[in-house]
Formats: sequence, C-alpha cells, structure tokens
Amino acid sequence: MRDRPVGEVESMRNCYLCGCELTDANTTKEHIFLQAIGGRLYSKELLCKTCNSTVGDTIDAALAEQLNVVSNLLDIQRDRGRPPVLRVQEAETGEPLRIAPGGKPEYVQPKITEEQRDDGIRYHVEASNLRQAREVIRGLKRKHPELDEEEILRTAKKQERYMEHMTTLSVGFGGDKAFRSVCKTAVNYYLYTCGSDVAIAHLVPYIKGEEERRDIVFWAQSIKDPFVRAADEVSHNIIVRGDAAEGLLYAYVDFFGAYWTIVVLNRHYDGDDINESYSYDVVSRKSLERSGKIQLGRTQVESMAGASPPQEEFHHRLSTLVEKIHRKQTREHVRELLDRAVANFVHRHPDIGEMTQEMCEDLYDETLTQLMPWIEHAFKESLIK
Repeated sequence: MRDRPVGEVESMRNCYLCGCELTDANTTKEHIFLQAIGGRLYSKELLCKTCNSTVGDTIDAALAEQLNVVSNLLDIQRDRGRPPVLRVQEAETGEPLRIAPGGKPEYVQPKITEEQRDDGIRYHVEASNLRQAREVIRGLKRKHPELDEEEILRTAKKQERYMEHMTTLSVGFGGDKAFRSVCKTAVNYYLYTCGSDVAIAHLVPYIKGEEERRDIVFWAQSIKDPFVRAADEVSHNIIVRGDAAEGLLYAYVDFFGAYWTIVVLNRHYDGDDINESYSYDVVSRKSLERSGKIQLGRTQVESMAGASPPQEEFHHRLSTLVEKIHRKQTREHVRELLDRAVANFVHRHPDIGEMTQEMCEDLYDETLTQLMPWIEHAFKESLIK
C-alpha cells in the first residue's frame, strides 16, 4: 500500500457521492473497511458527514449485520463499542440464548425450581449474572417478604457450566444493499491510493441506490488466493488492479479471509497500470506488510459476474474461518481459567514469600479445579465430532 497521510485537512477535494466541497466543518472519517467489523484505515478526503451518515445507516448497516456473527465470535475490537449481542435459540430445546461478544452464551431466562420440604419451600435459582439473580430474588421476596436478599447473594454459589446442546448461527452474505457497501469499500480504497474519481464517477448512482446493477459486485470464484496467509490470521484484504492492456479497473475485496468478492470499477479503463493492496488482521489489530497479486482477464471477470455463488468454495473458506475462531476462543478461555486459578491461589496466600510444597500442591489442585470442567467438556465434544 502506498503511504499517504491521513488526518486533519483544510479543503482537499469534493465528496465523491454528492459533490459538495469538503471542509473542516463537514469532513469526517470514512473507513475503508467498516469500523463495525474492525476496520481501522480511514480517510477524511472521501465523504461529507451527511453522505457518511446516510450510507452508514443503510448499506453499511446491511453489510455489518451480515458479518455480525463473525465479529461477535471474534470479539472484534472496534473504535466504538463491542460487537452486538446475538440472540439465538438452543437447537434441541428452543431455549432463548444471548451470545455475548467472544461467543459466550448466556441463558436469557433464569431457571427457578420449587421443592416442597418438611420445613417449607426450597427454591433453586440459576441466573446468568448477578443482576438477573437480584431480579429473581426480589420477585420471590414479594411472595416471601422474610427473604434476606443480601444474605442469599452472599452465600450463593457461583458456578459455570458448559452448554449441553448446540445452537445454530446464520452466516448469510450478499444482496443489493450489502454489495453496494462492498462497492463503496473498493471505491474508497481506489480513491485513497490513486486519488482521481474520474474512473469511478459512473458508480455513484449504484452506490446511492439510484440504479440496480448485478454486474458490479459478485463472488470471486475459481481463482488462486491472492495472498499468502498465516495459519491463524483473520484479516480483511483488498487489491485494486488497473490493467491498461485489458482496459479493466477492478478490485478484489475479502472479509475475514472467507467472503471473497470482485468489484468491477471500470470496464473501459484507459489509465496507468495499478496494483495497490492492503491487509489488516482483525485479531492482532495490525496492518500486514505484504502485497496481494491478482490477474484477471475480461472473459474471466464476465464469467464470474454471471455465475451463481460458489457454494463449495465458500463452505471450505468458512470452515477454515470457524476453525481459526475456535482456536482463538480456546486459547483465550484457557488463559482465563489459568488466570482465575492463580488469582484464587494468591487470595488464599496473600503473603506468598517462598513457595512451600504445600503451596505448590494447593496451586496444582486449584489449577485442576479450574481446568477439569473444560477438559471434560472438550473431550465430550471430540466424541460427538
């Protein structure tokens, strides 16, 4: 990617969507890849505040919504807030669940069981968090005023358990609004690196939804991966290619390394040869120092434009992405369990000093206490697979 300063500006150019002059008063950050999916690269020389807001609420929102599942499972770090919570159901029981960022499931409704005993009624409450537990206890207190809310919470036993049933998450991609946002991504990067909007001016009505086109954005298929990717890399990638000999200006755009698309920016290109690329790893939050390579002929481009989505190719890439997400979540969860074990140990031994044999055994036991439920759960999962 060619180095180009991004930051405060006076008056550089016009908004490429509405044509108004960009000034300090109306300029804004326009991200190349949506910040909602972890994008960091931006320019203040692309859109005015009004157009930025309009596309953000419409086509960008449509694309972000389709990619929310991946953003949530990876717990994407964004400029503004965390990924949205997903609302799903257990496949077997139909019980509603909330999937918190990082793919952490929580039951929406608390579980309350009532047991008749000789000395009265015994309630067993399972809640997802302290706030939910308080709400349940306050509800019971209206029926049983003698209940001591704080005493119940103080003596409550905090337990975590792993889900016994699977849930299904939808990962659809495509459609008019989302693809118009993909086109905007390609146009943004082309203007960011190359500057002139002459070659892409005809795409403005399409991006704004003023005309329908099915030959601008489509699935990439039957092409070699333009990038050499690391084993656990999860990245957004883009290449803008100007081919003077073919008379083509096009872009390759992928999201999370799984959703591959081609954007035809100009079928009558008469400018210089261009090969600009950019990659950003959303897990490490780092730009990747590498160049992408793609060479498409006109016939190949037009055949992709008229083809159906490549189900088998996409399924393979999505499966690879899911494996990477699982490895990331496993690493983070084990680290969390080990940190908890150490914290509990330190709480029992605030003045550690020199480690004794007894303390070593205590740390060992605490570590096993934290890890064993996860090990048992992982073993059961492996048997199911």
